[in-house]
Amino acid sequence: MKNTVTFTKTFKRLYKMKQKKVPKSIFDRVNDAIEKLSEADRPDLLGVYKRGPLTGILAYELGNKNRLLYTIKYYRFRQKEIILLKVCSHKDVYNKG
Repeated sequence: MKNTVTFTKTFKRLYKMKQKKVPKSIFDRVNDAIEKLSEADRPDLLGVYKRGPLTGILAYELGNKNRLLYTIKYYRFRQKEIILLKVCSHKDVYNKG
């Protein structure tokens, strides 16, 4: 069963901004990650749960420097909604950039 993927306004804005600044290969990784998350039976296993102020948010690693932040909303009948929050550098995850 394919999961529903929702893009937040922040995700859309950052994605658009990064498109101009980073190589196309990063966006190929982002698109591959979105596809994997949408098709995964256990999308929580594809990311790493964050702790502290980011508790409940998962980070999907796109390489050494970039992350895709998302959360999962579970519904009845094994339906899941993947909510994409941010695509950003590792430093920006923690607002240190």
